[in-house]
Amino acid sequence: MEDVLTKEQYQNSLKWMQDKAQQLEHPLLDESSKEKLMKKYNYVSSKVDEYLNHYFAERDTELNEIYQEQGLILADEPEEDEDMTDWMND
Repeated sequence: MEDVLTKEQYQNSLKWMQDKAQQLEHPLLDESSKEKLMKKYNYVSSKVDEYLNHYFAERDTELNEIYQEQGLILADEPEEDEDMTDWMND
């Protein structure tokens, strides 16, 4: 799995999400393609959320503790579910 680790990756991810959101709204997009694209979109969105959680937690130790208690950031690496790293090639 590819994570969003830098500000540049974060900004590229937001641009990708904006572009794909427009595609998802297109009336001629077939259901199968829409479902596949939505899955990738949700994956990228979760990686952006993780980046922001870590970004703010690194700057505030109290917030870091709260995020760890809430399970928003993990001390250990999460297990990989499915390879979705090809989203940046879209």
